[in-house]
Amino acid sequence: MRTVRVLGLSAAVFLLSNGRLDAQPTSRGVWQVEVYGGAVDPSTPASGTGMLPPNQPLASPNNIRPVPSWYFGDGAFQINQFSTVRRNGPIAPLDSTLQRLISTPQSGGVVGARISRRINGRIAAELSVDYVSGRLELADDARAAFETARGSFVTALVALFPPFFASTTASSTLEVAEGDGGRLITTGTVRVDMLRGRRWTPYATAGLGRSSVRGEGPRAVLTGTYEITLTGLPVPPQPVDQTDILTVSSAIESGMVWVYGAGVTVPLGGKWGVRVDIRDHVQRNTLTTRIETAPMPPTTLRFVSISQFGGNPSLMFSGLSGLPSTLSVALPDFVSFRGSGTTHQLRVSAGATWGF
Repeated sequence: MRTVRVLGLSAAVFLLSNGRLDAQPTSRGVWQVEVYGGAVDPSTPASGTGMLPPNQPLASPNNIRPVPSWYFGDGAFQINQFSTVRRNGPIAPLDSTLQRLISTPQSGGVVGARISRRINGRIAAELSVDYVSGRLELADDARAAFETARGSFVTALVALFPPFFASTTASSTLEVAEGDGGRLITTGTVRVDMLRGRRWTPYATAGLGRSSVRGEGPRAVLTGTYEITLTGLPVPPQPVDQTDILTVSSAIESGMVWVYGAGVTVPLGGKWGVRVDIRDHVQRNTLTTRIETAPMPPTTLRFVSISQFGGNPSLMFSGLSGLPSTLSVALPDFVSFRGSGTTHQLRVSAGATWGF
């Protein structure tokens, strides 16, 4: 809807200029088209607001406190309360990482086309469509935090049960996918020529438009699996297995942009010319960090529970329908960080123009 309003505003400027063209005829024509390319240098503030999912209430019939993952928040807290885990190596929770910006926009290229219509001797209305190829890339500190959490998951789960009570095997993997795609930016601007009558003509420009995101941002997928087998039983043991899947992603939302800049046009003869342009596209910071969890219940109809003194809830690992596991909360799309402030995309481009 915002894109329609931007295009409508630009079209209105063009149409309203019809009655004012004859006063300032130009040898290069009233209309001008341009194709151009260049480079983009983005800047994004790290400020914003972070939060984790709230703790779940105690659940019947076993008075456990369900969690979405062992990798962060209340899940890591509950496991790390056990003395065997603290002694052998607790889970390194991702709490601080999830509540901040985990990606940075990269420099890239821009290609675009522009059409302008002269209103009078100095002022022209322009409509531009740009494709920006700069992608989001996972920050090094975020990647390191994910790797640390991956390794600590195995140590903590193996140490959770005393060896005389149960035998536990665990594994944890990390898969990282970098961002792809870019942005399609449509803007309507007004250009004001300065110092006309010279070989080259400097100008200033300003306007607004809309940035539409194409492709996806980076994501990291942590997959932890474990298998718990009770020891010392008179019957053959049957293990209780479970899988903890955490997906952390970063994304930019589409939104309105303000644009301002300056440049210079140089005629080459006839209807042709060249143009060098510097612009800054300013947008509200829409970068987010998002969490998805998809815990998988045990595949066997068995359960194992462990508790300790001190008032903390027991941990339940259960494949029985009436006896839920502690790890059982699915989060489809939780925003753990939302950026604030404004972002800038400073771009320099050069192109060829043709008037008619």
